[in-house]
Amino acid sequence: MERSGTGAVTRFCASTGVTISSTFKSLSFFERNFGIPYILMQIGAYPMSLIQLIYASTPFGFDNPTLNTILSVARRNNLRDGITGSLICRADLYLQMLEGSRAAVTATFHKIMRDDRHLDVVLISCDDTKTRLFPDWHMRDDPARSWMWTQDEIADGAVDATSAEDVRAVFARIIREPSLTG
Repeated sequence: MERSGTGAVTRFCASTGVTISSTFKSLSFFERNFGIPYILMQIGAYPMSLIQLIYASTPFGFDNPTLNTILSVARRNNLRDGITGSLICRADLYLQMLEGSRAAVTATFHKIMRDDRHLDVVLISCDDTKTRLFPDWHMRDDPARSWMWTQDEIADGAVDATSAEDVRAVFARIIREPSLTG
C-alpha cells in the first residue's frame, strides 16, 4: 500500500468500502504535519507510531483546585485521545510524560505550550517506543518524591542539567511505586 497521497486513500477506501468526505481527500495538511495520511491512521489502516514525550515546566498559579482541574480535564481528554502518562507536580515543577500516537501527543503538547498555567516549558525528549510505561493511567499524578530534586536544586537548574535518560528513569521508578494520590 502506498504510504502517502490521496491516491492511496482512494484505493484503500475503494477496496474496503469505506466512504470518506471530500474534506479528507486533500491530505496535504495532515501529510505535512503528521507525515502520513491522517485518514488512514484514523481508520486503522496505517500503524500508528507510539511515542513518549517528556517535558518540564514551572507552574503558574499552582494550588490544589487548579491541579484538580488540570487532572480532571487531562484524564477525560487523554481517554478520548488514547494518551497515557504521568504528571509529577509540586509548586515549583511540572514534570510530565505523555504516551500515545505521535499525532495525539503532539497536539496535546502544543496545547500545554499555549496554556498560561505553564511557564518555561522545556521539551526534554520525544522518542518512539514500542511499549507504554503507564498503560493503565490516563494521567497518573504524583507529587515529587523525597528522592527527587529539592526546590533549591530545581531553582539551580537540575532539570535542565539532567539527561533525558535520567528523567525517563524517574518515571520508570515511579511506576514501580504505589501512587501517592490513588
